Amino acid sequence: MDERINRLTLSNNLDNFRELRVFPNNYDETLKIPKTIRMNIEYLSFIAHPESETARKRLEEAFQLAVLKGRNYKSDLIKKCMSNREWPRIESSIRKGNEKLSRAFVLWQAYKDFESYKEYTEKVEYTFSQFIVRSFQFYKKREEEFIAEEKLLNGSKVNSFFGRVNESYDDLHSANYNKLPKAAVDCKQAVRHHERSFEKVKKVLHLIQGLYMASQKAGYSRIPHSYLLIYDVNWVRSAVSDSQNCLVDLVNKAASPKRSSRNDLKIDVGNMDFFDLEDDPIFLRKLK
Repeated sequence: MDERINRLTLSNNLDNFRELRVFPNNYDETLKIPKTIRMNIEYLSFIAHPESETARKRLEEAFQLAVLKGRNYKSDLIKKCMSNREWPRIESSIRKGNEKLSRAFVLWQAYKDFESYKEYTEKVEYTFSQFIVRSFQFYKKREEEFIAEEKLLNGSKVNSFFGRVNESYDDLHSANYNKLPKAAVDCKQAVRHHERSFEKVKKVLHLIQGLYMASQKAGYSRIPHSYLLIYDVNWVRSAVSDSQNCLVDLVNKAASPKRSSRNDLKIDVGNMDFFDLEDDPIFLRKLK
């Protein structure tokens, strides 16, 4: 993409985004956690909780405490950061956050596949609801491939995000949609819960796209577990840049004169936040 054109497009649309944010937004130097790790934590927390600031802050604190614990910091510092929360509650926040991350990634793939299908198909026969089932079905059938070998990290066993997709798919599979997306039945009722989740995921589609592309550049064959992403300093800056490029694509798509269809998924950039780097904002960056 032409960086000059992208910068101009984003500049002309800054007032149209929901909020303007930077990574890191709440960095505490006294904790001696590298700034990039803090950026990773904030990035993942926004994907997990795009709407609830309270839940997002709770997950950020939980991830941060896990880092402190893994680095064997003094117990009094960890206790100070726990805000009177017990470890079981902290671990619960991380577990729930990871579940929301995995669902967001699967729904994002359903969205990307559906958009690609519409673009290259003259007659649209299948619905987005069917593509949601298709994505869960994909990860269910390939579960063994997408569960990484167990690794010991800070004393905990770490698997791929996609292990818990199992439960969500089983709920859909019980409705006898064995051959989706080719099934003739309407599966909208069965996926209503996931469609409600997608309404939230819409707000961070650009962040997920950025993470996916940055993960590939960092050498991952699939999106790894949050613990691995938190400690990896090689992806977040690229992810922020790619998320901005994704916003440019969405802005241009919304402005293109194309006939609307009942199959269109309404993606409103006015409900999406613009993210930038605190120490390297795009509008002050030297053009290559």
